[in-house]
Amino acid sequence: TPDAVYLDPDLVICKLESTNPGSCTSANQTWVTTAVAVLVSLGKDGIDAHSGLGITGGDQQENSAATALTAGPSGRSFLVSDDRVFVDHEYKDTLTNGATGNGPFNDLVIWMSPFTLYNRMSAAGKL
Repeated sequence: TPDAVYLDPDLVICKLESTNPGSCTSANQTWVTTAVAVLVSLGKDGIDAHSGLGITGGDQQENSAATALTAGPSGRSFLVSDDRVFVDHEYKDTLTNGATGNGPFNDLVIWMSPFTLYNRMSAAGKL
């Protein structure tokens, strides 16, 4: 049935950047594969599509890929993820805790599990 598609969430949260647009590179790098919603703040170095300035680390690039999204009355465009995979891990910068490998990471990522959504919908009498 068409409704079954909506009950099969498929947003993926990884611990490190992924080379696969639909999953984490390996199972031990996976936080969750069934997130229903993801809220991402790209941090102070989020890529601004107009200036070309922004992030260089692979983990942050996973959260802000090559799709330009124009936001708000300012008309500024920002690059956002163009697949179902996002990265979430602790803050890293090159000065305080020696970011290496995938570079610095200052994105804030909040995700919701299907269980939380279904519980809240049920409690509200909407499921």
